Amino acid sequence: MAAHDEVARANFAGRLHPSQRRLVTSGTGFGKFLLVLFVLGAILTLFSSHDAGAWGWFAAALLLVGGLWIAGRPMLEVLLGTVRSTHGWTNLDVDVQQRGDSSAGSRGRVHYRVNIGTRTFDVDRDVYVTIQAGQDNTAFFTPITHRVINVVPTQQ
Repeated sequence: MAAHDEVARANFAGRLHPSQRRLVTSGTGFGKFLLVLFVLGAILTLFSSHDAGAWGWFAAALLLVGGLWIAGRPMLEVLLGTVRSTHGWTNLDVDVQQRGDSSAGSRGRVHYRVNIGTRTFDVDRDVYVTIQAGQDNTAFFTPITHRVINVVPTQQ
């Protein structure tokens, strides 16, 4: 990843740094899979002698909308290349949701959150471990999905 100061300068200028693109688009694999299924279904329908029917069109619409919702919004944010910011006193929170069995060997799903001023964001673990709590910080997030991509101490 690029030098942290270079990334922070780009974010303070309201721009997404090229090294942050992967963070923005992580987790979009299932959406891309839905889009591929939509395209394959459309191609098969075009070359098929059978009518897709109402249910076929409904399934195609679900695949398209789901794929665009999951993968399209982050891709649009990369194309726009802008970030927004908020600043304030910072606290961290971790929430562990246990699975059905609460035995000592089972692990639940971990949700990392950061509270900055009056706003609360879910964050990836990679971002969470870099945050310095108990001070004024500036968080940079994407404008559509509100994904936090960087948190730095607020410059006085």
